[in-house]
Amino acid sequence: MSRDIIARMTEISPQYVTEKEKVIAALKQGNLQLYSVSKELKNDEEVVLAAVKQDGLILYHAFGNLKNDKKIVLAAVKEKT
Repeated sequence: MSRDIIARMTEISPQYVTEKEKVIAALKQGNLQLYSVSKELKNDEEVVLAAVKQDGLILYHAFGNLKNDKKIVLAAVKEKT
C-alpha cells in the first residue's frame, strides 16, 4: 500500500474507512487513529490491538468488551511503559 493511499485514508469520513487490512496497516504506521474508523472495526479485536500497540490511551475509543479484554489491556499498558 502506498503512502499516498494511507495519507488520503486519514482524510476520509469514518464510515468509509472499513477495509480491515488497510485500516490495520494505517494504524501500525501511525497514519490513522482508532477514533477515525467505523464502529464495526472499533469492535474488532485485531484492529483495536493494532491501535493500542501504537498508542495505549486509544483504548478509550474501543467498543464493547474489548476495553476489558486482557490481551488488549496488557498491550495498551505495555505501550505506555
